Amino acid sequence: MPIKGAAPAFANPFFQEINAIRCAIKTCTGGGVEYLSRPLLPRAVAGLAPVCAGNPLGILSSKRVHQVELAAGQAEKLELRNMQKEKSYAVGRRAGLLVAAALCLGWSVTSAQDKPAKQKGWETTAAAGVTLTRGNSETFLATLSLDTKRKWQKDEAIFGANAGYGEATVGGVDQKNTEFLRGFGQYNRLFNERLYGGLRLDGEYDGIAGVDYRFRVSPLLGYYLIKNAKTTLNLEVGPSVVFENLKTKPSDTYYGMRAGERFEHKLTATTKIWQSFEYIPNVERWVEDYLLIGEAGIDTAITKKLSLRAVFQDTYDSEPAAGRKNNDMRLITGLAYKL
Repeated sequence: MPIKGAAPAFANPFFQEINAIRCAIKTCTGGGVEYLSRPLLPRAVAGLAPVCAGNPLGILSSKRVHQVELAAGQAEKLELRNMQKEKSYAVGRRAGLLVAAALCLGWSVTSAQDKPAKQKGWETTAAAGVTLTRGNSETFLATLSLDTKRKWQKDEAIFGANAGYGEATVGGVDQKNTEFLRGFGQYNRLFNERLYGGLRLDGEYDGIAGVDYRFRVSPLLGYYLIKNAKTTLNLEVGPSVVFENLKTKPSDTYYGMRAGERFEHKLTATTKIWQSFEYIPNVERWVEDYLLIGEAGIDTAITKKLSLRAVFQDTYDSEPAAGRKNNDMRLITGLAYKL
């Protein structure tokens, strides 16, 4: 039965004898010697008998000691070679693991870079507001709006519509005080990260302002001055063709120029603001005939889908329908829902 802590046994008898001598010395010295180097082996063998009485190995002859000494040298070389091989194997294994890890990491990074970012679908929001009063006066006002947009790698599409209807009853007399419908659509094609070209269509009806219809077709060139995850600011300019019919006036078609800007900013993760402005003059009568259209709004989420919204709209027509004022302003508040 092998002694615990002994050196590994070898098939060669000399190596087995060396192992036995080492184990005997360890036993006789109380375990103080774990391993004897080649120069110390003859002394240990020569002094083995007096140290360990009744040593079963006996006293070895000098010739036998020499043979054992040679075998010990071979054993040392073999053990050293095995240690070097194990060390080389360990180093090689570590290097292989590092190379494999590097290759896996490189593949992962490359795959992540090559994999296109997941594009969002249509982002659609509907909003509604209602005002109702009863008592000395009876009023009713309802507004609806729908906005949707989508962005691709090189394309953008934006559509929107809003409408309102209101009436008041004073002294038994009913009178409409709000009646409008607006809509627009815009497509942009990006030439690079910031520059784009596009086409915008606008339509409008306002019974109170005396606008039977007003349509605009506006090719455009735009540029993002600011474009990041939180803020966008873009400018647009281009020609415009305007088709309109105002009450008490014959229908008219004229060429105009459209210059506009739009700003959006996320104040927080749940609150955003926006603002837009358009200037559309008649190219033949820049000073006398023009439109100014502005909007500003704020939207604050109260749930993941539902939010509170307030929108201010202002339209200035330098040549309104007869008997109408130049300026129309609206402040619309209500609830918005993300579809």
